[in-house]
Amino acid sequence: MKKVFLIFSCLLSVLTGSLFIFTSLDKKISVAFQNFIPEKASDIRFSHILADDSAFEKLNTTYISDSLVQKTKFLAYELGAKLVICDFGKKTPAVPVDERVEKYAARSQKERKMPLLNAKIVFPTKNNSYIDSKSPEIEHGFIPDEKSDYSVQLVGQKNGKYYAQSAFAQLLEFFPDTQLKISSSEIVLTKDAHKIPRIYDGSVLLRNSSAAYEKCARISFLELYELLAAEENFYRYLKLLETRGFFGELNSESPLSLYEASLTEKNQSEHKNLKNQFYVLMASALSGNYERILTETAKSDEEERVIKNSFVTARKLFSEIETQRTHLSEKLRESFCIFSLSEEVPVSFYLSNMILKDDFVDALPGFFSVLIAIFFCLILALVSLKFKKERSLLIFSIFYLILTSCALIFAFVLLKIFIGFIIPFSSLIILILILNFSLLNQNISEKSQISALFSQVVPENLLKNVYKAPKKFNLNGDKNESSLLSISLQNIPLLKNLLSESQFLSFFNHYFEKISAEVTKNGGIIESFTTDEITALFGSPVEDKEHCSSALKAAFSVRDAEKFINKEINSYPLLPKPDGMDDELYTAFFILNHNSKKIFSTLSVLTCEIKAGCLGSPSKKSYRILDDSCKTAAFMKNTAKKIGSAGILLNETAASHLSDSLILRSLGNFENNGEILKIFEILGNKSDDDEKIFNYATYWNQAMALLEKGEGQKSRAIFEKLSIGRPNDKVARYFLNL
Repeated sequence: MKKVFLIFSCLLSVLTGSLFIFTSLDKKISVAFQNFIPEKASDIRFSHILADDSAFEKLNTTYISDSLVQKTKFLAYELGAKLVICDFGKKTPAVPVDERVEKYAARSQKERKMPLLNAKIVFPTKNNSYIDSKSPEIEHGFIPDEKSDYSVQLVGQKNGKYYAQSAFAQLLEFFPDTQLKISSSEIVLTKDAHKIPRIYDGSVLLRNSSAAYEKCARISFLELYELLAAEENFYRYLKLLETRGFFGELNSESPLSLYEASLTEKNQSEHKNLKNQFYVLMASALSGNYERILTETAKSDEEERVIKNSFVTARKLFSEIETQRTHLSEKLRESFCIFSLSEEVPVSFYLSNMILKDDFVDALPGFFSVLIAIFFCLILALVSLKFKKERSLLIFSIFYLILTSCALIFAFVLLKIFIGFIIPFSSLIILILILNFSLLNQNISEKSQISALFSQVVPENLLKNVYKAPKKFNLNGDKNESSLLSISLQNIPLLKNLLSESQFLSFFNHYFEKISAEVTKNGGIIESFTTDEITALFGSPVEDKEHCSSALKAAFSVRDAEKFINKEINSYPLLPKPDGMDDELYTAFFILNHNSKKIFSTLSVLTCEIKAGCLGSPSKKSYRILDDSCKTAAFMKNTAKKIGSAGILLNETAASHLSDSLILRSLGNFENNGEILKIFEILGNKSDDDEKIFNYATYWNQAMALLEKGEGQKSRAIFEKLSIGRPNDKVARYFLNL
């Protein structure tokens, strides 16, 4: 019966995992796995000419015409590029390559079967502009799966003729005498023996070539455009000079006739020849000898001056063009140039890099992933029979999952054939959950028991931390550095006189509820409540390295909560009693508002070695502080009352933890049970960048340093100035009157 259950679980897991065959996760993972495969080393140079939005803005246009693209390509060839590929994505038309494809019809019966092409051919419209905002939104090229960036269809067939994806067709120009041999599994460039594997849908899986692209030279289309514009401007100037007879004395052909011939030449090799001859002749024509010949034939001084000025201008324009050509030639020489409109890596770069380096990856059909998933799941199901303990099975299952994943990755890296990963992996995860179901139930039960035990001493917000690290949860009373937040309410006797016992109880239960929420939200544990004081512990019983910061955040939150309660005191008596509000609480708000009373407390953070643990019986326990830390906190509270401090106090250890983010002032050294306690008060946050508070704290601490050295007269002079600047600062008046 158990074996039947295991087989059923195995099949159910694979069936559920197979649902991922309808997603693109496998392809995404295959691309990620390619990072494990080192790219083939190569000395191939690539350049990327980018026509981005900024280029269009500067050109004041919305598209690049065919003629401008042609000029740009020819210019790149002139400057030494091996091949120029224009990759404009969806706007790039499919290219006929029928004459380059070997036919299968005259061969064996087996080869007469139609190759698996599966390519969607979309022919270009009459308007063949590469980017034209006025043309309708239709696909000019064909990349059948427009939603996928992981594969591309290189060839397609329609009405018995073959067409190629434009970037691929342009790349074939680099292999002029190569034929294409197409089958359902590969595309072979026969003469050069390049084999391009096709995956199960007929497309080619793109090889991640990000490392190679990082070495690619980036060139702005504007640089080429500006060079073209400079050449045209130079040509117009030369044309003007020609009309004035400047080239009549040349013994050779006029350079202008060569330039004009290059403008109409459609063969890039001939175009390059003509342009090179133009620049050679032009350099010769602008030499000093020819200028001397023309000036000697000048009929007047004015004519001689015009000739010289014309040559100066022509040489300047020619020099600027030569500089631009040299600069661009350094980037383009002997490179494969990609001309695109997107800052993303062009598909043509991937293709070129893959084909030129024979660096391909392949993939198996999805049903192979299902078979592999069944195989691995059956092994895990059968091996699980040998395990008696759920914990051991869980450990083995995780190990087995990691081992299986590594095996699939290794197979991919070694064979460069992607075997579907997500289906085996997800199937194993589901099977592991099924096989360890009893263990999961047991863990849930254990967590319930822990929650029941910890709820006696630990707030709910700490239980998650306890589950993550139960060994750090200490109830035995060990000492460790923690922080104690003391919240001391002021004017309690006066409030008791104003409110009845029931009103006082209702109001302060409301107060304690708000304050307790802020403390526990920041990771603190309420150690004790009294009528006028709350003591909260941070850093115990669950270890928290940021206990001091947590205590400070809680202190600021308490201040905000008290402001909110004071707003309630001011607003509720002016409104009808809210639904659900206790009558005694509403009356307390009314009385406090009528007597203009507000809630305020003194706050102190004490950081030190604190001993805390559980006290009580097995049925009821209380988590308490077991040393004199509470007495020290009480001393800080009394000191605050004595000197009139209304801020948040810190002991020296807490101040050292928080000094990087706070502006502090020293309140001096105070004797507490034979020990010296140094106390600081928070004036503000350094992040607020308040220069006044910073200067105030600086002068204050100077005065305290003088006072501690026994230079009372000098310190008193500073305290006097500080008290004038802040007349409401009771602490300044206290030290002034010492």
